[in-house]
Amino acid sequence: MLTITLWRWRITDDMGRRVATRYRMTEAEALQADPAAERIPGTEEARRVHPLGEYPGHHRAGDKPPPDQGPAEGG
Repeated sequence: MLTITLWRWRITDDMGRRVATRYRMTEAEALQADPAAERIPGTEEARRVHPLGEYPGHHRAGDKPPPDQGPAEGG
């Protein structure tokens, strides 16, 4: 598992106002939304997550799901 760090951010909205995000996001996500994004102190949260494609029970990107078994016989 990986540990990611999330914060709430102050970003510029569509109207040009500086607003706080309602949810936490990574620095990369915040900077993609607004290159001038600023972390809000005291909102840091560390989360443990599975690396992409390694979540148990889910298919990795590019893998095909198991074949459909179809309806049960003798219906």
